[in-house]
Amino acid sequence: MDPNTDGDWDNARYWSFRHPVRGAFAELAREVRRLILRGACKPADAMGEAEMALRATTRDRLVSATRIRTRKVGGRALLQLELPCKQGRWVGVTGALPRTGRSQLASDGRDCAWAQLLAMSPWAWRDPAVGLLLSAAQGAVHRVVRERQGRPEPELTIALMDQIVGLLRDRFLPPLNGPGPALPPGSFLDVATMSMTDRRDRMGADFAVVVGTMDRDEPRFRVALFQAKWEDEQARGTATVARGGDRAQLDELLATRAGHYVFYPRLGKDRTSAPMTVRSAVDVDNELAQRTRGASVGICSEANGCWEFASFLALAMMDDPPPSSALVLGTLQEVAGFLSTGSSRPLAPTTLVVDRTRQFRVRGLRALASEAGYDAFSEMLSFETSVEVESEDAGRSTPTEKFRRGSPPMAL
Repeated sequence: MDPNTDGDWDNARYWSFRHPVRGAFAELAREVRRLILRGACKPADAMGEAEMALRATTRDRLVSATRIRTRKVGGRALLQLELPCKQGRWVGVTGALPRTGRSQLASDGRDCAWAQLLAMSPWAWRDPAVGLLLSAAQGAVHRVVRERQGRPEPELTIALMDQIVGLLRDRFLPPLNGPGPALPPGSFLDVATMSMTDRRDRMGADFAVVVGTMDRDEPRFRVALFQAKWEDEQARGTATVARGGDRAQLDELLATRAGHYVFYPRLGKDRTSAPMTVRSAVDVDNELAQRTRGASVGICSEANGCWEFASFLALAMMDDPPPSSALVLGTLQEVAGFLSTGSSRPLAPTTLVVDRTRQFRVRGLRALASEAGYDAFSEMLSFETSVEVESEDAGRSTPTEKFRRGSPPMAL
């Protein structure tokens, strides 16, 4: 590693092929590549209109949020991301699939797959902290889908949360917090989980996500609740949310104004699957209202409120504006009060806490949450920026400049 370029994410000479941060992203991308491509590379008539629409929307969302661009090749637009090469220059790399059967594949699925894979790199994002979370979530999704087929939803939820935190801790934290490499100035991420030992929930939500973001230089906290459902085994592409006409769970999610469903996809005999998707409780309720009978909804939807899970976590919950399906609160006390609804048992047995403001005080939320019924807390993971000054928080450091959407991107 050239000591004169150490820590300079803008400089291609910094990114040797043995760079530990580069290796961490590349290793995880290789791990999920096969399953992503298998799921996306299906004939268009086997994918269904709703899944095709979701994959096209996911592609567009990722292109809009990252440095991934489109390039005209042979009359069609292909996705491209500039990567550092060994000559110390940035070189555009275009995603391409094997030729076999390529003309029969749904192009939206193919392009979505490459957008997902290209986004799992340290150079795709104006704020690399977002790329860290998306990559960990993408890896967690594909591990859980591959290894936990048919297991009860609460077990998958626990595994999903554990995998997200575990990948951040084991794959990304050591190289980023080691000597030399660090996040660029203005980029910051704290991550932790809070849970109940007995894993029982009170309102039917399986887990919650709380994200600290900045809004006009003020910290704001986005909260979303999730109820997990398996894709129906006998009716692929759908999931049952109101078995026997029982709407109690859905009505409780609607009452929170932050309710969502996350749908776990089943692997087919060909080892392909739909994406792990998120739909708001309002969106699900609207679809049920249009049905004359039955209690199932599509796990994919052409509505704007349908997301691929990793993109929802990294983009919808951290980007501007916040999703209308999430609740935005102003103080940690409000967050703790919402999670407990004034009782001694939380709305959800597990909560993933993410902060990119440096003013969230994750430890402060954990202290308040212990009064709300949470009694188990993971180690807090802190990904540091490379330029720091001392803050008032007992020796903690803070970036000299905050990352904001719309800031000039790092030059490629």
